[in-house]
Amino acid sequence: MAGPMTKSAPTEHLTHLEDLNRSRGCMTVGTVVLTSKGEVHAEDLCIGDKVLTKDAGYQQLMQFSMVTEARDEEPLIRIDRSCIGTVHPSKTSYFLSRQLLTLRHPMFDPLFGTKEVLCRVDDLTDMAGIDVVCEVPEVTFIDLGFERPQLIFADGLNVEINPDQQTSCRPVLSSAEAQLACGLLGPRGPAGIAEDVALH
Repeated sequence: MAGPMTKSAPTEHLTHLEDLNRSRGCMTVGTVVLTSKGEVHAEDLCIGDKVLTKDAGYQQLMQFSMVTEARDEEPLIRIDRSCIGTVHPSKTSYFLSRQLLTLRHPMFDPLFGTKEVLCRVDDLTDMAGIDVVCEVPEVTFIDLGFERPQLIFADGLNVEINPDQQTSCRPVLSSAEAQLACGLLGPRGPAGIAEDVALH
């Protein structure tokens, strides 16, 4: 049965990690994206839609597919509502572990040379409300692409959509740097790994 992480729809099935690595976006079904038509669920986007980007306004979506695969290749990360800066994301969100999102803090400037940085979501699990989701047999995620790397608004977060493996002008933090960033943004709570999540 389809649930928050899966969708009963024609999908492209991937079986090899090298195929997974070609994905340009790591959002799951239900993620809300800002477009010229307002808020649209990621799975309802179409090629040609104008998606709002942080740096370049509305940009035409050039590539779209939905992929369903077993979750034994790459962890799924849950980001609880309002756990980043008390207001983001706008709802509980799920991303594949390698998804990049932006973080911003005044103290990042002396540490990293800029107030805004990119981090992999799996490097943020030291923050309260960001957890690895276990025991999810499969998930449908959304593969998006633009002419060049873009930051889009997804569930109130800025996430990078990266068609050619070149990041935007913001630096990507290493795992160690991300741990430092997490310490500034908020400490880790008592919870560790999310074991019991109703996803189906």
